[in-house]
Order: sequence, then structure tokens, then C-alpha cells
Amino acid sequence: MAKNYIESSLMGLWVSSYQTLYEACYQEMLSESLLLLWSRFDAAVSWAVVITSSGSAVSALAVWSTTMGKPIWALIAVLAAAAAIGHRVSNASGRMTDQDALRKSFADVRIDLESFRRRVRQQIDRGAGDDGNGGAAGSVAELEKEMTTLESRFKEIYIKTTADILHTEKLRHRVKGELDQLFARKGYTVTLAKGIQ
Repeated sequence: MAKNYIESSLMGLWVSSYQTLYEACYQEMLSESLLLLWSRFDAAVSWAVVITSSGSAVSALAVWSTTMGKPIWALIAVLAAAAAIGHRVSNASGRMTDQDALRKSFADVRIDLESFRRRVRQQIDRGAGDDGNGGAAGSVAELEKEMTTLESRFKEIYIKTTADILHTEKLRHRVKGELDQLFARKGYTVTLAKGIQ
């Protein structure tokens, strides 16, 4: 009876750790993608401002003095100014800092979950037999407590995520597709089979 309970508990930990691992990896990859998008926006705006500043070599080119060049330069300058205002209003620097912190936090949870799943797998592979001293049951109880802690850590970090204008449906689908491919490559599954992590 105790052996069935232990086996059932280990399988429950395997399934719940998979779900939390999947979510932690998803959030880590999403934060990394958002960080990259905001970094690109930041770099583009910085270059636009530098190029259109009155002291830049580009603004001094003779082509901008021509009849055709003046309206084109005016349009470029207006777009650069609008982008600079948008950069300031969107708080791109703050968003990059936030996404980087989230990415690192979700990565820490992911690493701990991967380690946790290895220990659960070892326990399953060893067999759930009780050694008569409550050893297997004690290990399962410790694993259950650790899983609860890991889930709590994930939720505490997830609560810190905020709405982001760059967090689109297209981005979510792309990240999910990349994550599914990553899990397939690593052999992560919700069910157990020989050689599967």
C-alpha cells in the first residue's frame, strides 16, 4: 500500500514539475524576447537621434540642402524626434531592466526545476520501495515540500510580470513554438519512458 502511494506521489511530482518547468521556461524565453525587442528599439532610436542631431556629419551633407533633400531631411528629423519621444514615454530603458531581471529570475527557477526533476527521476528509477525505515516515504515528503517551494517561487516572480505593448499574440505563438522545439530536443515529457528526462 505504501509503495503504491509513493509511486503515485512521485508521478504526481513528475507531472506537476513538468507543468511548472514549461511555464518557467516560457516566461524566461518571453522575457528574453521582450528584452531583445526593447533593446533593438532603444538602439534604433539612439542612432536616429545621433544621425539627426545638428552637429552630425549626416545632417551636414550637401544633399539635404537641395530642393528634394530638404523635405526628406525634415521628414527624417520629425520621425527621429517622434521616436525619441516614444522612447521616453514607453520607458524603454526601464522595460529592458525589468525584462532582464524577470529573465534571470525565471532562469533560476528553471535550473532548480531541472535539477529537481533529475532527483525525482532517480527516485522513480530506484523504485519506490520502502526500506522499512520510512526512507522512501521521507524522500517523497521532502520532494513534495521542495516542489511546493518551487511553485511558490515561480508564482512570486510571475506576479511581477506586467503588460507590455510588445507582448503580442504573434510573439506568444513564436515563443511557444520555440519552447516546444526546445522541450522536444531535450526530451522533456510529461510522461515517463526509458531515457526520457
